[in-house]
Amino acid sequence: MSSSLIPVLIVILLIAGIVAVVRVIQLIGDVQKTLAGVEITRSELSTTLRRIDSLASTTETLMKDEVTPTLQIARQTLANVEETTRAVAESSQAVRDVTASVQNVSKLFTLGGPIAQALMSKISGGAGGFFSGIAKGMSMVLGKGKPETVPARKKASSKSAAKVVKPADANTNAVLAADEEDNGAELPKG
Repeated sequence: MSSSLIPVLIVILLIAGIVAVVRVIQLIGDVQKTLAGVEITRSELSTTLRRIDSLASTTETLMKDEVTPTLQIARQTLANVEETTRAVAESSQAVRDVTASVQNVSKLFTLGGPIAQALMSKISGGAGGFFSGIAKGMSMVLGKGKPETVPARKKASSKSAAKVVKPADANTNAVLAADEEDNGAELPKG
């Protein structure tokens, strides 16, 4: 029996060897397919990495050449806007101060006109001559000509003593008229 077993064992070993070789060939085919897939993946990764490098380079160039100067200009513009705003605020404060001063002077003229009229109408005798002399002297200094002789002052009649003094307004006082035109508003009537 032993001699008949050897050829059967050889046949079994041959069949097992053939199956093993077929299986190894199949595994080698699978490995080749896997390697081909890995090569395709490596190639695609390489292309993707080149595109990423190109994108990074383009982004860096864009940042350097476009965005950075734009940001610097924006910062300078904001600094200029801040400086201009501060200057405008200071100017508007100065204008407010000048306006307040002009309004105070306007009030002074508004009150001063009626007071001066009342004072001049109340002055009698020597004081009236004194103010008349000052007026004539000022006209000489300003170059209006020679002093005129002042006629003798008449005594006030009963009609002029009862005269009522009206306060100055825009129709009778040029300063008030100009101020009313500038302000666009009416001044208080005295």
